Amino acid sequence: MKLTQFILLTFALGVAGAETATKVVVPPDHAQRMEHGLDMFRKAIRPLLIEHCVKCHGGERTRGDFDLTTREGLLRGGAEGPSVTLYDGRSSRLYPLVSHTQEPPMPPKAEKLPETALRQIAAWIDNGAPYDRLLDSPRYGERWARHWLDVARFAESSGFEHDNDRPNAYHSFAARLAEAGFVTFAPSVMFPPNDSLVRKCNSVGLTQYSYIAAMHQQIVNWLRTQPFVAGDRIGLYGLSWGGKTAMRMPLLMDGYAMTIVSGDFNEWIWKTSTNDSGYSHVFQPEPYIFEFGLGSTYGYAEMAALIAARPFMVERGHFDPVGTDQQVGFEFAKVQHLYNAQLKLPENCAIEWFVGGHEINLGETFKFLHRHLGPVSKN
Repeated sequence: MKLTQFILLTFALGVAGAETATKVVVPPDHAQRMEHGLDMFRKAIRPLLIEHCVKCHGGERTRGDFDLTTREGLLRGGAEGPSVTLYDGRSSRLYPLVSHTQEPPMPPKAEKLPETALRQIAAWIDNGAPYDRLLDSPRYGERWARHWLDVARFAESSGFEHDNDRPNAYHSFAARLAEAGFVTFAPSVMFPPNDSLVRKCNSVGLTQYSYIAAMHQQIVNWLRTQPFVAGDRIGLYGLSWGGKTAMRMPLLMDGYAMTIVSGDFNEWIWKTSTNDSGYSHVFQPEPYIFEFGLGSTYGYAEMAALIAARPFMVERGHFDPVGTDQQVGFEFAKVQHLYNAQLKLPENCAIEWFVGGHEINLGETFKFLHRHLGPVSKN
């Protein structure tokens, strides 16, 4: 079987999850319900959906804009709105449709599902309607990834509490990567972090990246279990705060095969200490900028050396206000010397300079990704 899609894990300022029209009150026994509901899904609900529902709502068609191949699609519903009321199966809009007490009956032009199946569906929703993998196909991964791009508004917004549009920053790069054959995953990771949490980390000699790394490790561990993921070809590509994450995570955890840093790579000592430049973080209010103990240990060139010999690329807009071309070039020259002169791996290291600002450029980085995460066959 050919594995024609690859996983590219992308982060930016943070991403927001899907929004729902009503607020769900999570019961105190939520975890137990979800565990029980997932067991029900595997044994009874998944076979029902595949036999009776997916033909019209998720295979090659999504009638009524209702896609049942993911839990998010179930919760979002279709053209008529949400289909389920979590933890209340019989009050859900889906229930009278499948029990043929309301139009349009589902499945259409077929007998009503057996009473046992109806009770199972109601009980499953009562338990939170959890999902596992529904379709055992690489196309499932593509659909799932594109859904994340949509609900996270990752293509053109900052996400998290800064979820305002940034039409000139991302240029829909995650969506374009998906169109190019990559499975693109944009999970919600807490960054920038809460100030008090940063201070708590600092009090024990750590930075916020100590817990961010733990999050990433769990994400990568899970991704490697997915049938559509080439587990040894997981890359990390981030802009701005995502660039900080992309610069640091490969040092602290296992699993990233390559890294692209956009809108962050810099000469860090100058950036955090000078008081004669508007670029300096001395004049910025964020406490998480001054990473505990970093200045006395290593800077960006040394961090890149810890990533080596894995492929590493920097994307730099000439007018990006995070720093000057001179400072970025000064620091990157050390990285290039390591890859070119010492490791003899010039193809694994690159920087793209472009006329632009704090943004994704959609240029040489895509070529770099294809070169190092390129097609692979799985027999």
